Amino acid sequence: MSERLTKVWAAAIGAWRILLPKQPRRYRPEAHYMRGPGPKWRTKHAAVSAQR
Repeated sequence: MSERLTKVWAAAIGAWRILLPKQPRRYRPEAHYMRGPGPKWRTKHAAVSAQR
């Protein structure tokens, strides 16, 4: 039974490796960094600059 289970696991791992993409996902820094002030920041600072 143990040998059969080992073969099943080996087949499952082999199939998993085939299904995975060959290249890892590329790192895209623009997806991780803030691109600039958002609408809440603009609203808040527009009110402050209007008072000056």
